[in-house]
Amino acid sequence: MFEIRPTKVEDFPKLVELNNLIWNAGNSPQPIKWTSIEQYAKYHPAGSQYVGIVNGELAGYIQAERPSFMSFASSTNTIEIIIGVHPAHQGKKVGTRLIDYISRVAMEEKRNKLLLKVLSTNDSAIAFYKKCGFKEQGRVKHKYFLNGQFVDDIFMIKQLYHP
Repeated sequence: MFEIRPTKVEDFPKLVELNNLIWNAGNSPQPIKWTSIEQYAKYHPAGSQYVGIVNGELAGYIQAERPSFMSFASSTNTIEIIIGVHPAHQGKKVGTRLIDYISRVAMEEKRNKLLLKVLSTNDSAIAFYKKCGFKEQGRVKHKYFLNGQFVDDIFMIKQLYHP
């Protein structure tokens, strides 16, 4: 059984564990290691993310950043996403379902684009995003120096509809 729902406080221990497991110098310019559930909750209050649950187990999450009240009205058509899937659930459609879900949410909110950033060295993520309909929109060449090499920051867009 698979479900997607907003996060709850009781998800925080598993979200901390998942984030600490998946983010590293191969897929993040500055891996964040959460030291406590309270620290995580401060930056990601309940309901601010969506989780994918497989047979009662937290398999992944997606975060959708909407423009803040200080943003230009002209930029409110785009939602920036961050997605994380537990390695044991990768390749099992969890990530695809989370992106499909947030795409529907975005369209209901009259948003027409999803945006994400990915390191140029993260070939598997880039292939996954392309499979989900994202296209490279641009890149910042040599933005980071990781593991002894320069790494580009790639911006990818999924066009949901044309206004």
